[in-house]
Amino acid sequence: MSETPSVSVVIASLDGALHIREQLDSIAGQTVEPLEILVGDDGSTDETLDIVRRFATTTNIPLHLTINDERLGYAENFLRTATAAKGALIAFADQDDVWFPGKLAAAVRAFEAPDLALWVAGWQIVDERLVPVPDRWLHTGFAQRSALAYPMHVAHGARMVFRSNLLTYCPAEGRARSVYGDRPAHHDEWVMFAAHVMGRVDWHPEPLMMYRRHQNAVSAVCPPIPPRRYLLRAEGEALSDGVELAARARSRYLLSRAAAPECQAVKSQLLEGARYYDQLVPRLGRRAVTRMAPERIQRLKGLTASVARGDYRPLSRGGLGVWTLLQDGYGIAR
Repeated sequence: MSETPSVSVVIASLDGALHIREQLDSIAGQTVEPLEILVGDDGSTDETLDIVRRFATTTNIPLHLTINDERLGYAENFLRTATAAKGALIAFADQDDVWFPGKLAAAVRAFEAPDLALWVAGWQIVDERLVPVPDRWLHTGFAQRSALAYPMHVAHGARMVFRSNLLTYCPAEGRARSVYGDRPAHHDEWVMFAAHVMGRVDWHPEPLMMYRRHQNAVSAVCPPIPPRRYLLRAEGEALSDGVELAARARSRYLLSRAAAPECQAVKSQLLEGARYYDQLVPRLGRRAVTRMAPERIQRLKGLTASVARGDYRPLSRGGLGVWTLLQDGYGIAR
């Protein structure tokens, strides 16, 4: 890139008075200043709006505050607020986190690669007082690589920086269903889907933000999860019929977008994405059966059969990819 791409920071707020000023200050303190900060408020009843407005008087960064007429929920709030972003890049930000000063600078450097569509920041998990806590979700280098390579995985939105044209080619309105139930895909789930179709996904291994966990957060502190259960995801909806239904819905969505006039420049990518998700459906079904088998020997036999059938061929050839194979093999071996 000949110029530094501009970054719009998008915050979905709701009763965030306790921590939002600290997050806004950390965004204003970036070594690469954002083009703008967009705050979509979902009906706060505490002092959140006053805090945001006071902050706007202390910074030269343009801040745009939108107050929703009705409560949208955090996913819809993020996506709707992002539609007004003017930057070439969009960074989602949770209202209660704290960014390290170099987060946006690292993102901008990463996007010098023209094929990069989505970049995921490393994080440090902290408690209410910003004291580091054990990472219960196995965010190791191996787990990160294998998870982000899996096309149905959902990275946490607060870690995401992505090209804003993803929401031009794959707009949130009319988006396909979620992996996690019969409802529209979450904001981070949708952006990751679009990124897999339109380009490459990468992540930064070093922590660039503090991810604050507390009981009032959208995803409150969870009990420890045994390593094998995390890697196999046997406890979650990701192994239900939802993952196959979501893959089918994604294929149909991409076919419809390929016919849209504004998508003619990327029509071939959208059609290829539709073919990929069609091919993925039976492979996801076999993977779910294998990983939910009660005995290790059954899981091993299922994995071997899937490898023989080509289920783990490269993503570019319609498969689950080698990182997913390594994840599944590791989960069985534990």
